Amino acid sequence: MNYASIPVVVLFVISIVGSIFYTNVRGIYCKKIGNNNAKLFLFSAIMFIVTLLMVGVFGLFKYEFSSFTIWMGLAFGFFIILSVVLQMFSFKLGQYSYSVLLYNLAAVLSGLFGFLFWHESLNVLQIIGSV
Repeated sequence: MNYASIPVVVLFVISIVGSIFYTNVRGIYCKKIGNNNAKLFLFSAIMFIVTLLMVGVFGLFKYEFSSFTIWMGLAFGFFIILSVVLQMFSFKLGQYSYSVLLYNLAAVLSGLFGFLFWHESLNVLQIIGSV
């Protein structure tokens, strides 16, 4: 199937429906079954495997990855895991309000640092999104 021929609006709607479905399933799981972090991580691992299988089925496993893509994916995964672990420690050791504030400001701070240190440009939408 040629996915490039699917209108962007349809793909957008599919993404929104999938996100709503995931959020609802995760909410039900957290309320009824997942009463600790280990069970939540297990749920995330299961959702990862389901997503991987869906991508494989839709793409009929015709993907080719370069070694650069694999290394960058592994690095990205490592830093995501590291950020989750550090966030859990910050919630345990620090005040919750400071931890949440800094975690939620991560996107704003990265945009600000890019502007200040790497001379990246900020457009109007990025500024509005940051505010």
